[in-house]
This record gives sequence, structure tokens and C-alpha cells, in this order.
Amino acid sequence: MNFLGTYICARAVARGMLKRGSGVIINMSSINATHPAPGAGIYPASKAAVVSLTQHMALEWGPGGVRVNAVAPGFIDAGMSAPIYANPRVRELRGGAVPQGRLGTAQDIANAVLFLASEQGGYINGHELIVDGGVINSVLARLPRD
Repeated sequence: MNFLGTYICARAVARGMLKRGSGVIINMSSINATHPAPGAGIYPASKAAVVSLTQHMALEWGPGGVRVNAVAPGFIDAGMSAPIYANPRVRELRGGAVPQGRLGTAQDIANAVLFLASEQGGYINGHELIVDGGVINSVLARLPRD
């Protein structure tokens, strides 16, 4: 449903936006779209499809005044991840793996969405904004060295 639900909702709201010549759609992706986690099943592929769909919609609807972007959350202590972080050890390990030293919050994601929806993000179209505290870029920092 990650892909199909995103497609159906975006298409439905885009009709009105295209009629008035303006609008912003923000799709939800995941760091799993570009950095799949083991045991995640089809989730990473479905989120990668959301990113591709976002780019396609931006190309199709941009000329009609509609911007389409995606936000890709990382380790966020909210929503479907809340049960994972109920375990204090998992919370500590994952929070410690983030270069900023903490798990993200729903507010961190909301801030990214608000930026993309605002005039300050007005020239951004077809982009996937990764909001992960730098975790996907930190793998080399964790490898042992002589």
C-alpha cells in the first residue's frame, strides 16, 4: 500500500491543484528506499517506488504549477517505529548510531515537510529530502581502522 496509496492520494489532490495552477504534494519515503535493511521484506522496494513516482509526478505536474517532493525519515521515535524503541537497549543502540546522537522525532519530520511546502522550498521539485541525522552517511565512520 505504500506505493499504491501514495499514487491514488496524490492523483486525487493533483486534479484540483492543476486546475488552479498551484499546489504542493509531499510524499513519504524512507531511508530504506536507498539503503534497504535486512528483513524488511518488500518495504524498501515500495519506498523506492515512491521516490521514483515523486520524480515522475514532479516532471508531469511541474509545468502545471504543482511541486512534488518526498521526505525520507531515518530512525524516528514515532508512529510505526514506537514499538521498536520501547526496548531501552534498541533505543540506546540506534540513537547512538546516529551522528547527532539521538533518534529523530515526529517534529523533525514535520519541520522538513513544512519547509518543502513553504515558499522557502519553492524552487525544489522532484527531490527526496533525507531526514536521518546523518545515519546513512556514517557507515565508514563505524568501520575499524589501524
